[in-house]
Amino acid sequence: MSRFPIPLAYPILVGQLAAAGPGLLVDPYLKLADLHTIVVSTQLTRLLVSGKTNNRGEVGAMLACLGKGSLSRRVEVRSSTGLHDRVLMADDGDVLTVGTSLNGVGKTTTVVSPMPSPARESLRDEYERL
Repeated sequence: MSRFPIPLAYPILVGQLAAAGPGLLVDPYLKLADLHTIVVSTQLTRLLVSGKTNNRGEVGAMLACLGKGSLSRRVEVRSSTGLHDRVLMADDGDVLTVGTSLNGVGKTTTVVSPMPSPARESLRDEYERL
């Protein structure tokens, strides 16, 4: 039996993202519908999403949404075809792996796990390169 009812899974994960402060969320499957939540409920400043052909429309929609100039802070969206895992990299150095994309929370069991050193630094270097 789950410790939290499924409807609480999404707000709990968003709370984890908010607690990280400024940083980068790598989520290849992030959708426009979750962008608003990230902008309003977290301090994340960078998003890295899938750059595969089937996601180009989603990326374009996100860029159009963020480009309207109506945000109180800058949020950058970039894309790469070299993504699979979901990772949260806080600017303070913490790196967490996230078991599922925001659009999958509540549909499947998932975990958020801290990444120990030296893997933390390797992941940070790789995602900065991407």
